[in-house]
Amino acid sequence: MEKRLVPFSGFGLQTQDLASISDNAARADDRILAELLRPEAFVGGTVAKVVLPSARSGRSTTSYITGSAVVIPSGAGDASTHVRPFRAIVGVPGLITSVGSLGAWRDIRSAIHHGTIAEANVSLVQHAATSNNRWDLIWARVDLDVDLDPTPRFVKSGAGVVSSQNVTPYKTNTVTIGVTQGAHAGSPTRPALPADVADTTYYFPLAFVLLQHPHTLTDPIEPEMIYEVAPTAYLGEATGARTLAPANGCYTSTGYAEETDPWSTSGRPESHLPPSMVGGVSRFFRVHQLAIGTHLIDDSIDWRRRFVKWHAQSSTGIPAAPTTAGSSQLQKQGIDNSVGSGDQEILRLVATDGDAWRANILATGSAAVGTLQVNATTGALELVVTGDVIPTICWVWLEASGQWDNAE
Repeated sequence: MEKRLVPFSGFGLQTQDLASISDNAARADDRILAELLRPEAFVGGTVAKVVLPSARSGRSTTSYITGSAVVIPSGAGDASTHVRPFRAIVGVPGLITSVGSLGAWRDIRSAIHHGTIAEANVSLVQHAATSNNRWDLIWARVDLDVDLDPTPRFVKSGAGVVSSQNVTPYKTNTVTIGVTQGAHAGSPTRPALPADVADTTYYFPLAFVLLQHPHTLTDPIEPEMIYEVAPTAYLGEATGARTLAPANGCYTSTGYAEETDPWSTSGRPESHLPPSMVGGVSRFFRVHQLAIGTHLIDDSIDWRRRFVKWHAQSSTGIPAAPTTAGSSQLQKQGIDNSVGSGDQEILRLVATDGDAWRANILATGSAAVGTLQVNATTGALELVVTGDVIPTICWVWLEASGQWDNAE
């Protein structure tokens, strides 16, 4: 509990009383976030900086993009990207000796980026005169304790004279989106993030965008040209939460992906995964006496653009392989990734071009008669039954990663 003012009849209210009330109210959300996220402490002069994206829970009826990516293509042919809403969080800005023990526990700051679609679109321009390529860096700048617009207030001087003055009694934290353009080159390097100003201004990298020659103002930005680097926030381990995210070597400049399979001017390599692909869902269901046809299993989320892992178990056990004619069995846990072969697939990104993920979970003899799939048009999870199935009770457990908005 914070320090609480308990006034009484005849109590003289002072400036510091109002300041205490205002401070507790204004920083309530940041203090809750400090409890839940537990950002890294101030170490070696480095302040922790993370981004809390605006990913929606559940399934959107208007768009399949419901993941956590901060920067996505705008969809327009005007060389622009779209920066979605997010909360930028600045960790405790100093050592315990300077901020105190309570400050070291909870003294974080945050600001929210929001606005209209037009305000959030960032144009990336490449000079038409060059024959080379370029990296641009989209970043967010957080300014702390910024004065809001002056407002007229009656102010009483020490001599007792009351007059109307323009004063700035309110402060807030702000987010500004900007771009640092890189240098043109056949093999361009990525530009550096602007430097922070301690206790005042902090810069957050959001995404690098690769502009291939000949990029013009009428060209769209393709998703595979967006290199996401926004430092995505996770719930702290002390909350008991179990987090799911790509290994950071999949996206950091010093990780294995960049070392062994670096970005080229043709776009994103296969080894790279984004830091925004966080979270995931688990679903389970029971199959019993389903008729031939396509059956809806789950549409509470959009199953597209996720890695999916499945486990299956029947009431009679899981055989090494379904080989007995006339019997209904379950395939073992999906263990391979043979795309398009009709075999089960344990990890597979579900696209939107009809190349749907599938897992054969039911078989009669050696023939698959029950296949899980993701509908590439609607994002729903379906079970397609193509043959007679002996009424064995079957349990299926699914694990799906967070969405990868910029997968394709």
